[in-house]
Amino acid sequence: MPVNPQISTITIPALVIAFNHVQFIDEDMVVGKIIDVPCRDILFDNTDSWGIPVKDSGIFTELDFELKIKVDSDIDYTTQPTVDSFPVFRIRDKNSYNEWMIYGTKDDLLNSCATCCAGDPVPMPGTTDGFSLRIAPCQAIDITNTNGTPYGIFGLPTLGAGQSYFPYGTYNNVNLATASASGYANKTALLSFLNSEWTPFVWTSDAGDDLFATGGDLGDSLCVNVVAITASA
Repeated sequence: MPVNPQISTITIPALVIAFNHVQFIDEDMVVGKIIDVPCRDILFDNTDSWGIPVKDSGIFTELDFELKIKVDSDIDYTTQPTVDSFPVFRIRDKNSYNEWMIYGTKDDLLNSCATCCAGDPVPMPGTTDGFSLRIAPCQAIDITNTNGTPYGIFGLPTLGAGQSYFPYGTYNNVNLATASASGYANKTALLSFLNSEWTPFVWTSDAGDDLFATGGDLGDSLCVNVVAITASA
């Protein structure tokens, strides 16, 4: 981390959501990269914002950004728009005109930058070990089986050596139960967790990579992503 007071640019690590309008979303739908951002010669937006995942029709590929401002007496945008929305703010470099959208708030950056040169800075939100912004794409439950029961279909990854299944998601804009940090080594263990904790659905899988959630009501929003993880030693 550059901290030489003789140079004009001092930087600190931050979880960057987008750089020059390019959003960082990986193949597992994890958002953001830890990148050094400048503390000096920067411009802030007038207000913090929300990063809102666009995740309908079973696809998540981008984020919308919405300012945290009170538009009128009936709508207060300081309230979290969705359960998986998160706080962000934008800075721009006065010299290069580069632009960063960063996880956290403007005050977080000011606080971290104020402590950077006396030793290790106060860490920015999202930069600690084990933190990640995982987004699950959503689908409206709009099909029924031969018994007339609603159901949804999701995909399972192919596990490599030493990997486990790790599921995460939401149901009607409420977080589903958190999975074990070490994941589940096989489908039997995964289904045991899902059927115990992710109600009101009955969870099954086929011989391939399909995962079925049977239950709920037509029109429900079910957001699910199952990724392959390698547990830390």
